[in-house]
Amino acid sequence: MIKLRIFVSSVQKELADERRAVKTLVTSDPFLDEHCTPILYEDEPSMLKAAPQGYLNDLAKCQFYLVIIGSEYGKRFKGLSATHHEYHFARGKDMPVLVCVRGDNMVERDAAAEDFINEIRDDGHKYHRFSDLRELQRIVLASLTGYIKTNYHVAPSSRDAKTSQCTVQSSSTFDQERIAMLPASNMPARIGWNDVDIEIARHLAKKTADDPSADMSTADLRELLLRRGLLWFSPEDKQVYCSSAGILLFSKDPTMVYPQSCVRLLAFPGVARDPKPSDFLDITAPIPKALEQALRFIDKNTRHPLLVTGMRRLRLDEYPIAALREAIINAMAHRDYEDASRKIHVELFADRVEVISPGLLPRGVTLDQMRSGKLQPCSRNPVLAQGLRLLGLMEELGTGVVRMKHAMRDHGLKPPEYSYRDGHFVVTFPGPGKAIDRLKADHAIPVFEVRPSVVETLTKNQKTILRELLAKNQVQVPDLAVTLRVTEQAVRKDLAKLTRLKLVEKHGAARATYYVLKEQRPTP
Repeated sequence: MIKLRIFVSSVQKELADERRAVKTLVTSDPFLDEHCTPILYEDEPSMLKAAPQGYLNDLAKCQFYLVIIGSEYGKRFKGLSATHHEYHFARGKDMPVLVCVRGDNMVERDAAAEDFINEIRDDGHKYHRFSDLRELQRIVLASLTGYIKTNYHVAPSSRDAKTSQCTVQSSSTFDQERIAMLPASNMPARIGWNDVDIEIARHLAKKTADDPSADMSTADLRELLLRRGLLWFSPEDKQVYCSSAGILLFSKDPTMVYPQSCVRLLAFPGVARDPKPSDFLDITAPIPKALEQALRFIDKNTRHPLLVTGMRRLRLDEYPIAALREAIINAMAHRDYEDASRKIHVELFADRVEVISPGLLPRGVTLDQMRSGKLQPCSRNPVLAQGLRLLGLMEELGTGVVRMKHAMRDHGLKPPEYSYRDGHFVVTFPGPGKAIDRLKADHAIPVFEVRPSVVETLTKNQKTILRELLAKNQVQVPDLAVTLRVTEQAVRKDLAKLTRLKLVEKHGAARATYYVLKEQRPTP
């Protein structure tokens, strides 16, 4: 598989937003992320070492040169700016060159910057002008995709290409912020390495490593997360801190910076909201762990009828977990995080579950498209969404709507309903209500099962004991002795064998002793 290293060259301070926009595009677009790695000098370990023109060492390892020119020329070294030196180096190595110039001919520029643009034109390079970050991203997306297609005969599908264009148009400012800001003080939120959930960060980084099975040092881990825009480096104190997306993905408590990232779960006993819910939980964990906690809350507060077939006990979930998981992770990935006053709600009622997300659907996506399943997918928060895909928590954009619909129907329930309510996007999962027998057993989870090879070793009385337990949940020795018409000593002998086989377990003591099946507890 090709993996081009794309060197992004520009005056760093003046064009920090543009550099970040290019990096965001390349690391969040699935096609570009698969085939390209953006190289920004400020993210590279070499910048920590005092070496004149150290940036040229990084450029030498790249296969594509992208230069962005604004109004300033930059600080000179040996007569030329760093960007100008990089351009000459790339030309000398015969690298493909993409030139993007901010603004039109009316923009006032340093004389040296104008001379630089003229030199590029005289060298025969065409350059693209852009007026804003989205236009820059569209230019880079089209240029890199076209270059890869022409030279390596690899291209995104028509659907993926449209998704990429839609995402560029719809992506939020929040998602592309390199430095997270504290809302109250407008100061950088310095969520540092000690505040990172290392387990999640390492799992994510390994998904992007050249060799995921290799041991990864802390320095390697930080470097990979820096390149993905999930960390940022502070030259002031030489420390790394989480970006906006990094905070949501792997900081221990994202609500320290973004209170709106809290997920509130409420369980109501009836079909309407009640001032006193039967259960309540506010989740402040990073998204991967928040999802797990939300599913455990739902598991705890929904019904799970049991079925007995032969020597098996099956547990049915009131709702298909796959559908609820999809809706909750989509809410976390695509909600409007620029709305700092509202949080995601997951509300459980006697007849339905509602997943309520702040903000409307991204631009270009309608309720009718959601209902039909025929939509052009795009992401409001592409950096965050790509991180969740790498963690295995999301699949291809736009496929979740169809999966939720199929999961509900396969479960014997009506498909999800989509609506707007008070500036929120609401996904409603109709439940079985009182008709719990509507649920289909196709996806029931075995919580107790005796393998056929084990059944063959059991006596008639031992099988009867298991059937009694399947029907009654718990039994005592005297009752079994009456049912089997044997002595209590014989019953204890049979129970001892079933205990050794880990089919039953003993509780209580003396006359209060009883036996239950040793069930496997399902995890949501």
